[in-house]
Amino acid sequence: MVESDHKPLEAIIRKPLHQVSPRMQMMLLKLMKYNLCVTYVPGSKLPIADTLSRAYVDDTSKESIDSQLEEGQYRTHTVTQYLPASTHRIQELRDATRSDHSLQLVHNHIVNGWPQHKSSLPPEIQAYWNLRGQMHVEEGLIYAGERLIIPVAMKQEMLVTLHEGHAGSEKCKARASEIMYWPNINKDIETKIADCPVCATYARQNPKEPMIPHSLPTRPWSKLGSDIFEFAGHDYLLIVDYYSKFPEVVKLQNKTAAGVIAAMKPVFSRHGIPDTLVSDDMPYKSATFKQFAKEWGFTCVYTSPTYAQSNGQSERFVQSIKGMIKKAQAEGKDPHISLLEYRNTPLAGIGSSPAQLLMSRRLKDKMPTKNNLLQSKVVNDAQSKLHKRQQKQKFYYDRSAKYHQSFNVGDSVRVNLGQNWEHARVTDIHNTPRSYEVTTPDGHSYRRNQRMINKSPDSVPESHVMDTELSDTSMSKTVHQNNETGKQKLLSHKCVGVVLGRDIHLGGKQIMK
Repeated sequence: MVESDHKPLEAIIRKPLHQVSPRMQMMLLKLMKYNLCVTYVPGSKLPIADTLSRAYVDDTSKESIDSQLEEGQYRTHTVTQYLPASTHRIQELRDATRSDHSLQLVHNHIVNGWPQHKSSLPPEIQAYWNLRGQMHVEEGLIYAGERLIIPVAMKQEMLVTLHEGHAGSEKCKARASEIMYWPNINKDIETKIADCPVCATYARQNPKEPMIPHSLPTRPWSKLGSDIFEFAGHDYLLIVDYYSKFPEVVKLQNKTAAGVIAAMKPVFSRHGIPDTLVSDDMPYKSATFKQFAKEWGFTCVYTSPTYAQSNGQSERFVQSIKGMIKKAQAEGKDPHISLLEYRNTPLAGIGSSPAQLLMSRRLKDKMPTKNNLLQSKVVNDAQSKLHKRQQKQKFYYDRSAKYHQSFNVGDSVRVNLGQNWEHARVTDIHNTPRSYEVTTPDGHSYRRNQRMINKSPDSVPESHVMDTELSDTSMSKTVHQNNETGKQKLLSHKCVGVVLGRDIHLGGKQIMK
């Protein structure tokens, strides 16, 4: 049992040899033949040891000095000899360390001792204060434990070598933490990876953002979603009510605007003309369909291309309808019965079926039902129940979501156009949240959701020809306003449902090639 008033000695004596400086290693090697247990005791309770420490014998004999010098040189040559680097690289590091003013100040403090307080150090080396107990000098190189301190002149070269395999930020930082150090090394690694053009080209898709919903309509068949899908070689038109979730499915002769209009007219004649129709671009954005909408008196709302979540209700119903048809065909049954049963089944969290919400009555089906259950009855509290249902869906969706970075007109960005992220420049910010128009170097314009865009550290190639003049007004618009619009919607509704209305806008020119 050894009692000492030097508190750090308790931790030092328990450390493995490879985790301490060479000077400490030599001390621990000498003590390994003893079975020591070091315990901290305040100096006021160790009067004898404290007194003797002030009356030590100064052993400055020539033999003692020669022994220490020989031991120190052996230790130094051993460390440098097994440093896994070429002689040329070691000399480069040594010369750069010698030329680095900050590291020379650190070197002086390692040799001559550190001050009592961090504030006594020059500002440029205060970042090394917490490592002072681990730092040592070996043949002109400075180490913090086993990690080599890299001089400023060699930082960029080390970053390039560290990221040579294009590993991610966490893996590069984990690798660097084992072998090298300089102040703010983690931040420099993150900046290096963020600025890497190769990593930007082959980046993964951005994580999802907090949900922004479509507003709930106040009455049935006021706001509809529509989509076209293909199943078993046939094309179908889907129309679904945002209020009642009542679906209509019509088999199409063709996917042209004329074919879609011909299929929509009978549906509208049965249930009425909506106020708003939410859909993707084609064929709903064609001149023929726009003329049909104008004549029949409803507004078209177009969702962001390649971003299915902005028309999430229609997309989700496409999956459900396909499943109904597939299962009915597998059993040789009529898929219309499956559709009828869905329309008659109460919605989760609502307690009323789509038919009851739309028509205020249940539909007669093959199930035995009492006559009074088929009588008309208006559902009065549907709006509040739909509101609570949206709140619940948003709560669970947003738990793993986070806000993405914002963009301004003129920003150099990378846009996801398929497998890779291509160069582009932001040319306009739409009046709906998280929606932008970007122009690629070949002059094509695309509308994309914020999730499909990344800030690009490198500029757009010189061949980029801007087809759109940027007005002072458009340049002054920022995505901060865009995001604030979305946040205000979230606060005013205090709820959102299925990911339906992330980034939609009314009308607007066609920007897809």
